[in-house]
Amino acid sequence: MKRKPSTRMLIALKLLSGSTHGETEHFFSVVHGIDRKTLDAMVAAGLASVATERLSQGLVVARFHLTEAGRHALAAAPLKPKGG
Repeated sequence: MKRKPSTRMLIALKLLSGSTHGETEHFFSVVHGIDRKTLDAMVAAGLASVATERLSQGLVVARFHLTEAGRHALAAAPLKPKGG
């Protein structure tokens, strides 16, 4: 990625860094308020990957995973704690 990731991207990368199986779009949008545009930008920049998954009920979900480039971006631009 040529430019520094946005704060929203860094938050999403941090969330992904704690996930061993990736996270769904629902997790990001409903639980954390991160929109699909941000997720798509992360994938386009190579910071995350996305795979579709068919659940037993026939529902198809997108699951996002942190890439090595995403790990490097997070390490290079860590989130600053609020209030300090």
